[in-house]
Amino acid sequence: MFDDLSDLTNVAPTPFANELMTYLQERREKVQDVIVWWQANWKTYPRLSQMALDYQCIPGMFDVYIIEIQLKFQPTSIIC
Repeated sequence: MFDDLSDLTNVAPTPFANELMTYLQERREKVQDVIVWWQANWKTYPRLSQMALDYQCIPGMFDVYIIEIQLKFQPTSIIC
């Protein structure tokens, strides 16, 4: 079934693939706020910036909730 994959080598790169390759080839820089960076670079990386902003805006889990979960399943051993 997968013996002949030669057709896949002639696939034209999509705009997203070009955008991703451009981003990956850029020099890395230290930033204070990644959300501000992605907002500032949305014209250069429209699809990646939207994905990054969607991902970065997911709230993190607080330690209090982690401790509550640990207490429910292993009340004698809390890992902090």
